[in-house]
Amino acid sequence: MLIRVAIMKILLITILLFISKSIFAETISCSYSFEGETQNFVLERIDRSSFKWVTTSNNIFILDILHESESRIVFGSLNTYGSLEGFYILYYDKVSKSTQSSLFNPTVKEIYSTPSQITKCIEF
Repeated sequence: MLIRVAIMKILLITILLFISKSIFAETISCSYSFEGETQNFVLERIDRSSFKWVTTSNNIFILDILHESESRIVFGSLNTYGSLEGFYILYYDKVSKSTQSSLFNPTVKEIYSTPSQITKCIEF
């Protein structure tokens, strides 16, 4: 009897761990036009609080989830792009499957932004 209970507990824990990992499994592939060329990036969920961002040129950044709801995810990360360092913010709309991003740098007067209507994404 004790063996059956132990086996049931192990089986239940294994199933719960598998389900909890599956709930957060998420990959988002996006494309947009930049200077007349199609660019792509991929967002892959690492855990409950972060995604791996892989750019067209295979640069890899870790983006922290600042906010997540059923309809949106807001990411943020302090990154360096060549000689430009800044705080990168990416807004992903789960409903329209589009993004908008900005790079903030206190030493540069401009804010770099990509329009949300150009970036289209697919979730899988």
